[in-house]
Amino acid sequence: MKSCFLVTLFILFTTVVSAQADTTSKKDTTKTKNFRIAGYPTASFSTETSWAVGGYVATTFRLKGQGLETTPSQVSFTGQYTGLRQIILYLPFQFFSKNDDFLLKGELGYFSYFYRFFGVGNELPLTNDEFYKVNFPRVRLYPLKRINKTTLIGANYAYDGFDIVEIDSNGLLAKDSLVGSNGGILSGIGPSFRYDSRDNFYFPTKGLYFDFNATFHAPLLGATFNYGKIEYDVATYVEDKVKNVWAFNYYGGFNTGIPPLNDMMELGGSRRSRGIFRGRYRDRVIQVVQAEYRYDIWWRFGGVAFASYGGVGSSFGKLQLNNFKFNYGVGLRYAIDPAAKINLRLDVAGFDYAPSGKWLPGIYVVLGEAF
Repeated sequence: MKSCFLVTLFILFTTVVSAQADTTSKKDTTKTKNFRIAGYPTASFSTETSWAVGGYVATTFRLKGQGLETTPSQVSFTGQYTGLRQIILYLPFQFFSKNDDFLLKGELGYFSYFYRFFGVGNELPLTNDEFYKVNFPRVRLYPLKRINKTTLIGANYAYDGFDIVEIDSNGLLAKDSLVGSNGGILSGIGPSFRYDSRDNFYFPTKGLYFDFNATFHAPLLGATFNYGKIEYDVATYVEDKVKNVWAFNYYGGFNTGIPPLNDMMELGGSRRSRGIFRGRYRDRVIQVVQAEYRYDIWWRFGGVAFASYGGVGSSFGKLQLNNFKFNYGVGLRYAIDPAAKINLRLDVAGFDYAPSGKWLPGIYVVLGEAF
């Protein structure tokens, strides 16, 4: 879900982070911290939420018995209340076992949220804009078992209990012609596969990453709808002579069956096509490529410049490259755990919306890199 915060909060966080709580194993002669926690208050204003106040907490840690060569686990929590009477409670997590042979990744959340809906397709006017309010709990689980140094296999489970409580009486959803326009339950399972030769989980400088997930929803699992969602994500990283990093990413996916509008392939958000409101463009097929240049600035601070190109379509044959969206932006990084290379990122991005001639920006403050 898109996170929009004031830029000043990033500066506030870097002040608060100096008061982090931490514990270090007595046997750890390298003085590397095994537990870090940092938090800060948030306040913002955006067209999606009006004003919003709340808090953000992030922690990284190693479980008892884990050595410094293992990947630290990570949990963060965001809670917000907005001027539109929205409630946002969001807890993503990644737990690594003692020897990194098991990974449990996922997210838990509850949202009472106003979404924007522009219709389905890759060419939609800004005037095609309506709000609808949804109350829903969310569960995402990705248990993965390592079978060798670079390969993990497992499963995934997705659940959303969508209760649409308010719509625009003159909008597209009121016509009741779209699957999912009355809400419903998403409940699906499927296989997951990951190949990962990166040298660092959180901030790689070399290696290849490939992630595949197929999720199939059916009434047998308690779902309202019968459809599938297939996603594949590839990234590679190259370090240059001055120790800065070029990162490249390709993401694609498609729906099978008849998906509800809230689980179609969506362009935008804090990870892909930054600068586009997530779901601004949605359809049954998506293709996105993006590149990022990551460099050091000073102390714990770093910077990035990035660009992406992507779009959606009703089928692979109907993807139109000349109508894909070009996005670009810059970002600032603050290392909350320099040893594990875990960063808090601030990104400012946008894209040129041709019909209006406007550059439409988005601001994101998120724990961890986009890819």
